[in-house]
Amino acid sequence: MSVKSGDMIYFQFQAVEGDQTEIYQSIVGRADNDSLYIGPLSHKKSSSGKKLTLGEELYAYYLIDNEIKHYFSTIVTGFDSTSSLSRIRKPLQEEISVVQRRQYLRVKAQIEVAVKKEDHRFVAITDNVSAGGLSFTTDVMNKVQKNDVLECWLLIHMKNGKIDHIPLTAKVMNVLDSTSLTPRYLLEYTVISETDRQKMIRYCFERQFDFRVL
Repeated sequence: MSVKSGDMIYFQFQAVEGDQTEIYQSIVGRADNDSLYIGPLSHKKSSSGKKLTLGEELYAYYLIDNEIKHYFSTIVTGFDSTSSLSRIRKPLQEEISVVQRRQYLRVKAQIEVAVKKEDHRFVAITDNVSAGGLSFTTDVMNKVQKNDVLECWLLIHMKNGKIDHIPLTAKVMNVLDSTSLTPRYLLEYTVISETDRQKMIRYCFERQFDFRVL
């Protein structure tokens, strides 16, 4: 189901100070085939406003039945001179990612991850990541097994050029291609700070946008 007039849209922005992510909201005033016209943005908690700029990239989502998040990326394309509405590009249906509210957006990403299992250390490469878990492949000689608890350090490159180090602890939930020389391991985070989780959410939004504009 595509976003339509009257829907509430939530926009994610990097905080001016610190590493937190701020959420602003706006109501769709009207929609046409190519554009959405949204009202002024207000902070979800403080109700403070935020001004948009022409060409600004936005990372957004809206809710269906208060349960399912529909993520999309868009761009500010103009402003309506006769009203207070801002015009943003309307996403195509295939550009919208649907995620259950209690889940996180998952994207393909090859990120170097340093892993420690007890006194054994190695480096692996992820094939996808989210703010709740990741998967990676590594040499079978590293002897990772289902239910192992691993200490991990991710190195993520943000679109603004900033490099963030994300320390976390994760549990191996499943092992795929276990007979291969490079099995694939599915991990779920068990310990991650809320600040670092927000960084991962932001990273996934940016990756999703990159895929849409290719």
